Amino acid sequence: MLAKRRGNFKIMGMEDSQLTQYVPVLILGLVALAFSAGTLIASVLVGKLGKRSRIKDTAYECGMLPIGDGSSRLSVKFYLVAMLFILFDIEWCFFIHGRWFTRKCSSIMRR
Repeated sequence: MLAKRRGNFKIMGMEDSQLTQYVPVLILGLVALAFSAGTLIASVLVGKLGKRSRIKDTAYECGMLPIGDGSSRLSVKFYLVAMLFILFDIEWCFFIHGRWFTRKCSSIMRR
């Protein structure tokens, strides 16, 4: 089984067995690609079978027909307040954890 070759010991057929170990991984990758492609193709085919009318595709607003845009523009103040809230909320979380951590560390150091 072992063959001496230029001072190095080598197991016979080692190169072949190392490359063949990747064959199951390759097969799994191909199966995953085939499954995802098959799922997408089936979705397109099934989607074309279900013909829907234009009224079914409109938004449902409590029985009323939608009038106007669904989204409205917000002022810059709204976004500024939202960013400040996020900033101070995160700062407060770090502050609370920092106080807890320093108390914990100081109690350990006192021992």
